[in-house]
Amino acid sequence: LAEIMTGSLIAPLGIREGIAVILAGHLIGTLILALVGIIGFREKSPSLKSSRLSLGRYGSYIISVFNIVQLVGWTAIMLIQCARSLQSITGKLFGFDNFTVLVIAIGILVGIWAFNAH
Repeated sequence: LAEIMTGSLIAPLGIREGIAVILAGHLIGTLILALVGIIGFREKSPSLKSSRLSLGRYGSYIISVFNIVQLVGWTAIMLIQCARSLQSITGKLFGFDNFTVLVIAIGILVGIWAFNAH
């Protein structure tokens, strides 16, 4: 569902370029994570820690930063999509459609949920 909704963000590219971008992103991301995952499986250590074997200490930091950026970016996309949907609902039901407030409120709720999820 998230990828379908996120597709609206790349709609200006057109169908061919949009599909190419989605496939390229999935292939690149999957390849990197799969290779590091194989190392982690063989060495019986977490994937990001095991990336030190092939990339060195500072190379593993780069992978960790990329992972953080990817997670923050994906969270932002999910918050935006959720706020857009909620904006449509609250706008029709209550006449409230402040996108910024909705994004912040949803972000706070997700943060509370994540903090309590242990």
